[in-house]
Amino acid sequence: MVYEKASDVLTILERAVTHIAPNDGGTGGAEITAGRASFTRMEHIVEFGNGVHVTRTGQDIAAGTAVVYLSPDDKRITTLELHGNASVALTPATAGGLQGFSGRDVTIEYGGDGQGIERALLNGTAVVSLSSGGGKAGREIAANALDLHLAADGATPKVLEARGAVRLVLPAEQSVAMRTVKSDVLSGSGDPDDPGRGLSRARFGGHVEYREQNGSAERSATAQQLDVSLKAAMAAFDSAVFTGAARFVDAKVSGTAAVVAYAVDAGSIALSGSETASPRPHVSNDQIVVDASTIDVTLAGPVLAAKGEVKSVLQPPQSGRSDARLPSMLKQDQPVNITADTLAFDGEANQARYDGKALLWQSDTSIRADRIVLDSKTGGIDASGSVLTTTSLDQTDKEKKKKDRVRSMASAKRFIYDDSRRRASYSGDVHFSQAENDLAASTVDLFLKPGGNELERAEAADAGGKLVLREQGRRTSGSRLTY
Repeated sequence: MVYEKASDVLTILERAVTHIAPNDGGTGGAEITAGRASFTRMEHIVEFGNGVHVTRTGQDIAAGTAVVYLSPDDKRITTLELHGNASVALTPATAGGLQGFSGRDVTIEYGGDGQGIERALLNGTAVVSLSSGGGKAGREIAANALDLHLAADGATPKVLEARGAVRLVLPAEQSVAMRTVKSDVLSGSGDPDDPGRGLSRARFGGHVEYREQNGSAERSATAQQLDVSLKAAMAAFDSAVFTGAARFVDAKVSGTAAVVAYAVDAGSIALSGSETASPRPHVSNDQIVVDASTIDVTLAGPVLAAKGEVKSVLQPPQSGRSDARLPSMLKQDQPVNITADTLAFDGEANQARYDGKALLWQSDTSIRADRIVLDSKTGGIDASGSVLTTTSLDQTDKEKKKKDRVRSMASAKRFIYDDSRRRASYSGDVHFSQAENDLAASTVDLFLKPGGNELERAEAADAGGKLVLREQGRRTSGSRLTY
């Protein structure tokens, strides 16, 4: 031991042990062991080196070196600086409480009792762990630098700032998937009116990467910013809003938008907004591609609800998939384009309903209507309200024995295509024209030959006897027609 009287500095050269007695309330005590200790009394500073270990009630602290700042009466620790792979292990009282933290350099600011931690500053491979309770794996936040503010209990986080290689891990619990978020910065805060609740919201910024994993199933998202609301004890996300070139990928569907709002418990995603990188929300999978002003997605299914100048593409059926097909009146190897005001799509039921100025087209086939419903399981089409169709059918020239494509146009109140019966049915003020033929009737049924797009027969009827066929200067009327 060396004592310098002029500067009032006491140095213990080897195996230093320092005791700080608890205050009258029984808190603030500590025992510090180190390879070396130097006490500068005039400045109320104690420096420890060559391996430091601090034991306090509910706290176990280790570092290469440490600097202790004492109160003016030298009875309590106000600040503790740790350097060289510092670590602090705590005994949290409840789930969500601080379990420990570590970093290359750590500064701890204590409250007025000298025991409860008010603030912790971490630099260099900084990690903060929060308890999950019940001995389960805790939540973990890592970054290059962390600034943590705690509530009066010295265990509940109320403000957290992190920057540089930020990584948040929420471990899997029962039916809740493991969630990981990476970003450049993180800002978390709690409710000022309820400081005991802990962090209730967080904002991640810069190159945000979100990943959700449950067994082999995985869901991910990227964006420039992510705002989340947190459940009590930081157990999970209530909601997550991705903004700025946001993109999500699920096993069944993926999409992009300026804003992607994820309702975690409901398993639904709402896409909206416009920006240069994402002028309109966009969703796609192996069945359909959709662009619209807003798109709501229920991931189970998936189920889509799109609104506002909807543009969609039905994809050709994939080989080996027997539960989805295009109507056989359409080409099976080409996509089908459909636009409308709104779209309701059910991926599990393989059904799509378009409402408001609906238009379907593929090659030389088109259907206009107020509503168009496609059933990819049955290959059926149901169009209603101001229907106008344009189709091309194969027609065999018996003399030349070759097939030509013959264009047909029809208007009606309703059009139904039954794929199992290969029947196209028009009803309600039907007007049908093909080449030089023109037909007006209440109903017109077209039966196509199996395995092709060639007409086998046609039937038309009008109960009021107002069926009229005009062809090459000839007019024929009646109640029923069979061709």
